[in-house]
Parts: sequence; C-alpha cells; structure tokens
Amino acid sequence: MGDSDFVFVGYLVQERYVHNWWKREGKRLASLENTVHPSFEKPQWQSVGGVLNLTEFLLAPPDMSEFPGWLLYGYSVEREAIPRLHVEILDPQRGRIVAPLRYEYALRLVRANDGLQRLGYEVIDAEIERLSILNNCGYSIEEIEANVGRLNEFSLLETAEDARTFQRYIKTETADHHVDDAHSDGVIFEVWGSPNHW
Repeated sequence: MGDSDFVFVGYLVQERYVHNWWKREGKRLASLENTVHPSFEKPQWQSVGGVLNLTEFLLAPPDMSEFPGWLLYGYSVEREAIPRLHVEILDPQRGRIVAPLRYEYALRLVRANDGLQRLGYEVIDAEIERLSILNNCGYSIEEIEANVGRLNEFSLLETAEDARTFQRYIKTETADHHVDDAHSDGVIFEVWGSPNHW
C-alpha cells in the first residue's frame, strides 16, 4: 500500500497532541478524534469540481495565527474506502441530519504545499464519525503491539501495512471471541502534522 492508495481529504484545526492520556500513557496522541476548534465543528458546504464537501475537513489550511494553542492536522483516507463510507452527520446550524459523509470531493482536491509531515496511520470506524478504533475502542498498547505492530510516539501505526493488519485483526478478533461486531469495520487514515509541536 503506497501513497497512491490514499487520497488527501483536507485539514482540521485540532487541540494539541493529547499527552499521557490514561489509555495511551507515554504517548502524544494525534488522532482524528481529537477535539476540533469550535469555529470548524460543522459541515463545510464547499464544492470541489461540482462535488459537495459535507465533512468538517477544510480544503485549504487556515491562517493558524488566528488559533493560538491549536494545531493544524491534515488527513488522507484510503482510496478504496471512499465509495463505502456512509456516516450520517448532524448539521448543528441547520438542526437536521444531512446526507452521509462522503469523500468523493477529495478525488478532485489539490493539496496545498502545507509543510506537514506524516505522523502515522489511524484506523477509524466506518460508520461512526471520527471514532478511533485504534485508540478508543478498548485495544491496549500491549494487545496492538503483540498482534499488529508498534505504536509510535503519536499512538499511531508506523506503516500502512500495519494499519491494514489492524483492520484484519479487529474483524478476526471479534469473530473469534463471538462478541458484538461493533467497531469491526475500520477505515485507514494517514495523519499529517507538525511533530515538534507539544
């Protein structure tokens, strides 16, 4: 799985890396689930080549001097997942559920020269908006590292292949233990950021 297998979907202005969270002691958590700045907690309603962006992802990086104490993150999603993502979202401004989150707009998006570096790979629930299966669904560091691969300092998987292995593991693990298969359908995101910011 290489760079061409991922499509850049945009930017989020999020809280600084969560440090020593009790589920990930010793790590700086960089996750799609991290809190988004209140200014951007809404669908963007922007069109890219005639395809509407209903996600929270910004199409271009904002002026970060307006958001002291916050970080700019960038995200790419695995290309093959784009047609199957169907997460319904609530538009708080309009007070109703809008169409399912879809990422087709990203196929036409041109990424800015943002200077962000790849921090690692995250696995997100395919049906629940921005829920991290990797970091917030009961998988300990020890379990992940024994069965999948090492979590880096950002509590992300180092390689796309490790993320793919985790996708398979969560399907197998739920089947083997005859437990509810909630959170067994994961989608891989590349996480981009500035590694030197605390």
